[in-house]
Amino acid sequence: MKRNALWLLIGNGGYATTQLLSIVIICKTLGVKDLGLFSLGLALTAPIMMFSNFGTRVLWVTDATGGLNYFQFRFTRFLSSISGFVVCFFFLLFYLDDTNHLLILLFIALSKVVESNADIYYADLHKQGDQKRICISMLSRGLMGILGMSIGCFLFNDLFIGVLCYSLCWLVSFIITDIFFGDPLKDNEFLLPSKNQIVWLAKQGSPLAISLFLVNINLNIPRIALESQHGLEAIGIFSALYFFIQTGSIVINSIGQLILPKLSKFYDRGLYDKHLQMIIKSFLIVFVFSSCGMLFCYLYGELLLLYLYDKSVSMYSNLLFLFFLLSPFQYLVSIMNPAISSTKKNVYLIWCQLLMFISILITALILVPTFDIAGAYYSTVVSSFIVLILYFFMYRKILRCAKNGV
Repeated sequence: MKRNALWLLIGNGGYATTQLLSIVIICKTLGVKDLGLFSLGLALTAPIMMFSNFGTRVLWVTDATGGLNYFQFRFTRFLSSISGFVVCFFFLLFYLDDTNHLLILLFIALSKVVESNADIYYADLHKQGDQKRICISMLSRGLMGILGMSIGCFLFNDLFIGVLCYSLCWLVSFIITDIFFGDPLKDNEFLLPSKNQIVWLAKQGSPLAISLFLVNINLNIPRIALESQHGLEAIGIFSALYFFIQTGSIVINSIGQLILPKLSKFYDRGLYDKHLQMIIKSFLIVFVFSSCGMLFCYLYGELLLLYLYDKSVSMYSNLLFLFFLLSPFQYLVSIMNPAISSTKKNVYLIWCQLLMFISILITALILVPTFDIAGAYYSTVVSSFIVLILYFFMYRKILRCAKNGV
């Protein structure tokens, strides 16, 4: 368990670092406006691609397979990711007027297709407890992404070429690391899913798909609102600051991924006290992590932002400290997601995230025009606090009903 946790931390931490370096490269060479365009692309495409995953990773890890083998899960994910890309294409065609911006965002969507197919590969390794291979794959993809972005930004000084090379390098990494050297498929597993099996997966995964879509759209509504109110430079500065919180989210989510199989076993075996104890321990990690981030930003925040970006970003170092101060509300929501998923009561996730969608939409419309970059994060925090209360009540209800055999 400890060794897996170490590999998971190295993999997610290293991957987050490579993503940070990618946005630093964009900011240093092209400026915050191009960084804003890159961030807008992620904000518009990520929710659609997350919905297209249909929660198949969680279904596989929690043994909700319905008799399907791993290849059938892989094949279904491939089809759904291609469908997600097609939806992104038509949505971006409608949303954008600039052809160059459209091409940039389409290649960002392509990188999400690669990420989606790598994710289902991780599902089987996750289930086996082989975090080392997941770590190697994530680091490989992250480093290849830096190579691609460096080629575009340093050699050609062009975001389009940077994103193109970034996406292609991700694809090369996926083919070599995940398929050629690491694919766990066996010869007797090559059975295509039937139409009924695909329909079954879609039905089982729909609650998770809707929940993951809402999770991502909730994270990105403030960015979209910020761009519409204050332009690409504002979203670029916000993304540069928020990336540190997002890196924390990657670490916290990795903890959620690590404990999900154990939580699922505890719940299935009726060990509800151990289930609760693991959630409480995860909460303590969140508070320690947030406190360390807050202290570091207080001491070195301005220097760090100036070194990584430029003065246009470093002048907001006080906001970075505030972001970490309020981050526990957001991180605790990330822990409650696997807590609920482990009970197979995935429909509860939809109601929680739907409430968050409504609250973040309202608060973003109110706070972003008034408080600018700070308002974008305030809307996330206020909504997270509201949903966290609902999560607590739902989790308590689920455990109480399970103990009473209801």
